[in-house]
Amino acid sequence: MPTNLVPIRNALFSVYDKDGLEPLTRGLYEVNPDLTILSTGGTLGKLRSLFPGNERILDLEVYTGAPQSPDHLVVTLHPKVHAGLLMDWENPKHIAYSVRNGVYPIDLVVNNLYPFEEVVASGANPREARDKIDIGGVTLIRAAAKNAKRVAILTDPSQYDPLLGELRAQDGATTFALRRQLRNAAFKRTSEYDAAIDRFYDQLGLEEEAAALGIDV
Repeated sequence: MPTNLVPIRNALFSVYDKDGLEPLTRGLYEVNPDLTILSTGGTLGKLRSLFPGNERILDLEVYTGAPQSPDHLVVTLHPKVHAGLLMDWENPKHIAYSVRNGVYPIDLVVNNLYPFEEVVASGANPREARDKIDIGGVTLIRAAAKNAKRVAILTDPSQYDPLLGELRAQDGATTFALRRQLRNAAFKRTSEYDAAIDRFYDQLGLEEEAAALGIDV
């Protein structure tokens, strides 16, 4: 297989917007029936309801050994997740670390963010807006995008069909050209997301924010 091609063997799914999740997952399993999907929370529940009995859909909490925190605050922020995204699988030291710590190489991330922009546009107060600032998702996206040498990152359902088309054409692998395109879209998305947060806080008054958060100033 040419060096620019990376087969999809392990994927991580964590999505707020679950549109298109069924055809994407079904298409991935058609291409590679041995695909392992790591997932958690509502995404895991959705996948297991769509594909009951599929033992290749794994609970991320079991994989990491770390239960998610209350209120979904800390879910995917774990060394086994980010090592799986960032390790160089041609580097013997990285391989040794991964074997020693039971790290799966993650070849595909499917993630979209909490709808901060929509929440703000609906007139949410500062506390409600703060609760919809995605931390783990942005970190996942940036880690996957940084390692576009081998990781594909999907940040929007509109990208699902092009990915499946490529996998069918490339015997279950992604090309660097596609991973590069997806990386660029990923960094654009996180940039837009951060800009929306910046705009919200830039216009927010001290007293208004403190009152919403129950802080006496």
